[in-house]
Amino acid sequence: MASQSTSSKEREHSEYLNLLARVAHLYYEQGFNQREIAQQIERHPSTISRLLEEARNEGIVRITVHYPWQSDMQLAEQLQNKFQLKAARVLLSNDLSYSQMIDGLGILAARLLISCLRDEYIVGISWGSAVYSTIQAIHVAGPISITAVQMCGAAGGSLIGGVELPRLVAEKLGGTYRYLPAPIVVKDAGLTQSLLNEPPVLETLSLANRADVALVGIGATDPRISQWLRAGYADSFEVLDLVNAGYVGDVCGRFFTEEGRLLSEDAERDLDARLIAVTPASLRKIDRVIGVAGGDVKVRAIRGALSAGLINVLVTDSAAAVRLLSD
Repeated sequence: MASQSTSSKEREHSEYLNLLARVAHLYYEQGFNQREIAQQIERHPSTISRLLEEARNEGIVRITVHYPWQSDMQLAEQLQNKFQLKAARVLLSNDLSYSQMIDGLGILAARLLISCLRDEYIVGISWGSAVYSTIQAIHVAGPISITAVQMCGAAGGSLIGGVELPRLVAEKLGGTYRYLPAPIVVKDAGLTQSLLNEPPVLETLSLANRADVALVGIGATDPRISQWLRAGYADSFEVLDLVNAGYVGDVCGRFFTEEGRLLSEDAERDLDARLIAVTPASLRKIDRVIGVAGGDVKVRAIRGALSAGLINVLVTDSAAAVRLLSD
């Protein structure tokens, strides 16, 4: 009897240690906040901090701070509550250069993306430096059988312009990919419709419309950083026209104002009608659209993307987060 009792206690202790390891993994490695973890393991949120402390006491967790990729969980929770987000991550960006910040955002976004993925998922991919940084930071222990799909046409010939990004995601995760054989914008709406009816384009966008998760950048119309200008898909006159009309940014080429009004509702401009990309309606149907952007220069664009309902998960930096929360 004593042997059975000892065996039972050992089993219970082993199960408890496994629980501590799971909670620590979700919090420290996957980036979930305590409320999210409580929902997953069906415990009260107040118990999570105690379990994390126990994990440290048991030696399951040994904390080493690797500057500069520190995150601010408090700001993340405030963003999540204010904007009704499904998740948020905030990089502490004090004293970081813009390129360092993009690298840090990519690391946080990659961890978050990986935590969302399951076999057979369709993963939509847009374009931009933050998206590329995220893809570069993806590291998984084993393959995840996903299909990565390009959500908008190519924007220039650079690596961050979209064409190669789904392939890189597939290589990182061990899945397959589909690219969109078209530019992001064409000269007239008639040609756009013809391209949209071409089977390779139609099939790829249909697949993108069924995405389970999407990883998107948030572009800004500010001429100093406009990817549209850099890629040559819009001239300075067209970008300045958008700025003067109140448009602050885009997701997958779909421009919006800071209040969330879409360019597609603007009868005076035909740019939206000339795009080869998923529609705002399609983006809103995707379970998790992870928007990655940071810096003061992106704050208005981030707010516009949130107001337009084009993203429901945000990865940003602390400077941008503070401004988003203060307004």
